[in-house]
Amino acid sequence: NFWQIGGNILSFIALVIAIILKSSLSILIICISGVPAIVMTINCIHQFYYERPYLRPNLNDVDWKVGKKIVKTGFNFVILTITFVIGTSSDSFIIAQYLGPEDVAAFAIIQKLFSITFIVQLISIPFWPVFNEAISKGEFLWAQKTFNNVQKISIIFTIIICLPLLIFGQEIISFWASPLLVPSFFTILGFALFRLVSGFAETP
Repeated sequence: NFWQIGGNILSFIALVIAIILKSSLSILIICISGVPAIVMTINCIHQFYYERPYLRPNLNDVDWKVGKKIVKTGFNFVILTITFVIGTSSDSFIIAQYLGPEDVAAFAIIQKLFSITFIVQLISIPFWPVFNEAISKGEFLWAQKTFNNVQKISIIFTIIICLPLLIFGQEIISFWASPLLVPSFFTILGFALFRLVSGFAETP
């Protein structure tokens, strides 16, 4: 959602500023992990206390039988999230181990730069419940046709976002971070291809 995207953008800006100011490692970690967490906390407060207070959780409204079913389904998403976090968080450790800690900063910069492509999920994610409802009603042809259209649109938007980053990525990183952190063109190309593949796979 827009809150998450805003958190990622603010995190990237904070990280760039921290690097320019030559801040400590702890500050860099706060910029990467702390800023999005603060933004999402504000999102929860705004959602449950101002915009939709009627959605605020209440133990008196809990149906434990239904809750058990939800927990079973949610457990699968927990496993999926854990594997995703391990897969995305292990990059820095591998880079530090084989290339050295100095290359971790360059990797983090380009990773944050391409995180803007997650905006494409605003197109695909809202279709998850729509597809589930259509399949439950037996509307398989409609679901398949719509799925193909959403996938095509997601890929097109990902290309539109990745292309400027591919062409001007080195200049952007040099300007906002440091010329010392500018990766090679093939590194940026690898990230662009990775986001294209990810965009294809992340379509519901």
